[in-house]
Amino acid sequence: MAARARTALGRRGMYPTLVSGDGLLGYAEGAPYDRVIATCGMRTIPAAWIEQTRPVP
Repeated sequence: MAARARTALGRRGMYPTLVSGDGLLGYAEGAPYDRVIATCGMRTIPAAWIEQTRPVP
């Protein structure tokens, strides 16, 4: 799914960081992020996602 998303977004000139796997700890290597898009069900938003995302100005 991630490879298909990467290809589709690239055709539109968009090259976001796509990460596949257990996202509970987020992905600190590229933080802070402008936004997080998850293609999974969540009961709560992991604290790491909030910490690794820029505040809205």
